[in-house]
Amino acid sequence: MPFTEAQLVIIAVGAGIVFVTDLVGNSIAFNNRIVNALVTAILFAIVFAALGYFKVW
Repeated sequence: MPFTEAQLVIIAVGAGIVFVTDLVGNSIAFNNRIVNALVTAILFAIVFAALGYFKVW
């Protein structure tokens, strides 16, 4: 089943959000992989929850 244009936009926006949160997590957590993963997950959860709360999706 092919993706619709709306689904592709949601995937692209989600990928962009993950990229930015990972970039911020890397800059905050320095070189510790575990802390970096934790910071990235927390930042993503905050952004995803905010998007859901403000009904962006």
